[in-house]
Amino acid sequence: MADQTLTPQNVADFVAVWQAWGASVDQFNAWMMGTATGGPNGDGRYPLTNRSNQTVLVMCPAKLATLVPTGQPFDWAFDCYSPREMVRVATGLSPLRAPRVLILSEIRASVIVADMSPAQTYGIRINVRVAGTSILSAPLRILPGQLSSKADGTPQPTISTPRVPDDALVSIDVEAEGSGARGLVVYLKGNYE
Repeated sequence: MADQTLTPQNVADFVAVWQAWGASVDQFNAWMMGTATGGPNGDGRYPLTNRSNQTVLVMCPAKLATLVPTGQPFDWAFDCYSPREMVRVATGLSPLRAPRVLILSEIRASVIVADMSPAQTYGIRINVRVAGTSILSAPLRILPGQLSSKADGTPQPTISTPRVPDDALVSIDVEAEGSGARGLVVYLKGNYE
């Protein structure tokens, strides 16, 4: 049996790994939320450290989006709850910044495991907010027993504000969670302006 004694070196090794992991997460978050004119050189490139412990400057998603021609389609997925996570009432889920001006044409949502509420209830209700303001005429719904907001018989709200400004904060609110649903993803589709 191996020696299970905790030594100062064991503690120091653990702390070093923990700090490196935290720094990696911080780098990734800065890159993911970066702007096209941000980063250390103001060119939309952010530092990421690879497994060889080399730090390289990588174009953030917002910078990449500026390279896409006007009118090109986009499909943006907001992973609100993982497949194993229960859908819960929450605000400001999966916040992302618009990589450039977007024109929305469709919003839909899906779950991995359906809401098991009684059929006559409202099911899961979801709102999409841009800069804190709802852009839908009514909440998007996933009815009990359904896996998608596009299922037959589900009323579809209109997108009351289809234009999303460049760098606007887009987030998802779950206003009603239903019962037992898991793995919520919300999709925004449209074109780059």
